[in-house]
Amino acid sequence: MKICIISGNLGSNAFGRAWILAKAVQLNHEVSIVGTEWGKGIWSVADLTGLELKSVKGDLLPAYRKIFRETVDIVEGDIIYAVKPKLSSFGVGLKAGKKLKVPVVLDIDDDETAFTEGFWNCWKPNSLRDPNAYLSTRLMESRVDKADALTVISEYFRNKFGRGIIIPHGRDTEAMDPDKFEGEFEKRKRGYEGLKLCVFLGTPRKHKGIEKILSAIRILNRKDLKLLIVGADSNNSYIQQLRETGGNDLILEPPRPFSEIPEWLSIADVVVIPSESGAQSRGQVPAKLIDAMAMGRPIILSDIPVLRETAGESALYFNENDIGQLAVMVEQIIDDAHFADDLGIKARTRCIELFSLKAMSNKLNGIFHSVTKAAL
Repeated sequence: MKICIISGNLGSNAFGRAWILAKAVQLNHEVSIVGTEWGKGIWSVADLTGLELKSVKGDLLPAYRKIFRETVDIVEGDIIYAVKPKLSSFGVGLKAGKKLKVPVVLDIDDDETAFTEGFWNCWKPNSLRDPNAYLSTRLMESRVDKADALTVISEYFRNKFGRGIIIPHGRDTEAMDPDKFEGEFEKRKRGYEGLKLCVFLGTPRKHKGIEKILSAIRILNRKDLKLLIVGADSNNSYIQQLRETGGNDLILEPPRPFSEIPEWLSIADVVVIPSESGAQSRGQVPAKLIDAMAMGRPIILSDIPVLRETAGESALYFNENDIGQLAVMVEQIIDDAHFADDLGIKARTRCIELFSLKAMSNKLNGIFHSVTKAAL
């Protein structure tokens, strides 16, 4: 079968979910990606080797009406797999599915309305013209039942929409193998020799709780301990704020391609993911958590149900409001190599079992065969 994956935004980390789904689908089927570029080009960190990609340039309404039709026209396949309940993905998918008479599967991995401006701001001119703003996103969420099947990232979204098969983020656990990388060598190569590094990998956002890591580092007051953020886009205004508050405790590296993620994680003495339990984090499973698990890193997480659901007993958990507790855990890991190694082994073992690309692909294969059979 040929599976057409539709991404509503190719230019940001929102493309990450579509990309990893494509890599998993590719193990068993022919796959293509159709998506919209919103003035930023293709997300620079995505490795598109071996993937067929068709893109269109996005624009605001009313110009988007023509772009919508153009996008529908380049969709082809036996099954359409739309990522996120957005007009430029699920809306396109429903229209193309009706045109081609093929099943449409929808994937949900974020609470999308929480990322829009909200009802009271949706009357601003640009929001009214944005095809993926609050009102259109609410409309698309109201049509979730039109999908022939629904996949979700976590139990939260299955409860919210009343159905859905959980498809976690998957990773190539053969390529992401800690035994293939020597952390101290990678540190020396980058000029970080002698440092203990708390690594945050990904796009920094306010709701991701990065200031909590900096606060914990300040409590410990160790010259050898730094927070390294890999994914710090200089155009991100939040980065400037972090730079001002982080001072000498903070090291910033720009976004890196997916192929370099294992190298950067190999230098992490500890990975902290201090997600906050707000609207934008509801049900969200950070891909960087699966990356860290694949690379066998010791991990500390906010004590949020969806994170426990993912990492189980392979991580430490702190009360998201208790920075002192976080500081104690960080120091315990960086000063006890045996304890850190034990956590890392548990994380990688769990990742191979539950979050490998192969495991992800097998679940998707069952879904595709089911919707194809139902359509006959």
